[in-house]
Amino acid sequence: MDIRKRIDVLWPYLHAIPEPAFREVKTSAFVAEVLRKAGYTVEEKVGGTTAVVGILDSGKPGPVAALRSDMDCLLFKQEDGTEKAIHACGHDGHMTTVLTAAEWLAEEGIPCGKLKILFQPAEEIGKGALAMIDAGVADDIDYLFGLHVMPVDMARAGEIIRFLKQGAGGSQGNRAATATAYSSESSRARYPRWGRDRSCVPSGRASARARASESGSQHSRPKA
Repeated sequence: MDIRKRIDVLWPYLHAIPEPAFREVKTSAFVAEVLRKAGYTVEEKVGGTTAVVGILDSGKPGPVAALRSDMDCLLFKQEDGTEKAIHACGHDGHMTTVLTAAEWLAEEGIPCGKLKILFQPAEEIGKGALAMIDAGVADDIDYLFGLHVMPVDMARAGEIIRFLKQGAGGSQGNRAATATAYSSESSRARYPRWGRDRSCVPSGRASARARASESGSQHSRPKA
């Protein structure tokens, strides 16, 4: 799998179809299609929302690990009073990162347990993660990894920083990795694919519910 080439296919399309909280219709349909083609069992409209969950089962006993990405964009008020949807917070980059990782992991295979891919709606209004947690998505997860891109003036190129300072707590305190943030050389949140040293590692543990509560150009649809 040519990871860089795949990123250059996925990111332009996702960046070009920004959709706000709980209205990620095209986005959720696309990520679901990509996951299915990669071999995942996919559940859509999780919790009555636009949330998507993909599951890759090794068929062998083991832990359940999960990768999570948000999907929604920001809305900007225009001079004429209308609102314009723009991926200005990097969620297009997050989706590209997680989709590419999901495809690669499916291609390489997992040795045991299960891998869950979570695409969360409505991060910008702090309600999407709560809806997924209430739907039971996190109940069986042992390790949950999340990330957020950062501007280069907040983190050096390739640097991974702790994004949340609070410790573990809540009913899912032992099940969620603290969100991490990273910066890529010559990149901003809107242009993560232009950076280098894309990476993510867990940086401790935190409550899934606590994490949730804190909270262009035209491109044709690429082949999934």
